[in-house]
Amino acid sequence: MGTSSDGSDSDSHVRQNHSPTKVGLTFLVRTKAGVTAQLGTHSTLPVLVESAYGPHEDLSDYSLLICIAGGVGITACIPILRAHPGTTKLFWGARSQKVIEAMTPSLGGVEMESYVGKRMNITEVLHRELMERSTTAAVLVSGPSEMADEVRCVISELGRQKNGVQVKLIEEAFSW
Repeated sequence: MGTSSDGSDSDSHVRQNHSPTKVGLTFLVRTKAGVTAQLGTHSTLPVLVESAYGPHEDLSDYSLLICIAGGVGITACIPILRAHPGTTKLFWGARSQKVIEAMTPSLGGVEMESYVGKRMNITEVLHRELMERSTTAAVLVSGPSEMADEVRCVISELGRQKNGVQVKLIEEAFSW
């Protein structure tokens, strides 16, 4: 519903000129001792940005996408969650509620369970989400290596149980 020049409501569609979307990068930095403590003293800062290498696999054949993220591992999940045409679920463990609050607008309404300051029970999450379904699912894990190891073990265990769910495991590894 639009508004006419006299201020009354009208059913005509009003075409508005929008300025182009502002493109940029947002950095979330947890300051500690050392180099990160000095970040606030600089007005400019050169930054090297690393990203995933190459295109992501097409997951549109999977009716369910489950992302398991640990901390900043969420950054690998966001574009894949946004692009997936089926059901998406995010399970995200973080040390701070602030990082979750800062990133939530980027998730665009994705169904999410967050775990702040406590360990996510990956076995329980994956059993609950995959054992009750007869579908195809992709599971993306992005986080610490221990988290990826645990997800891989649980997916292997579920595969041996042959419950009818076909699961594709994708690991987004990062390290410094």
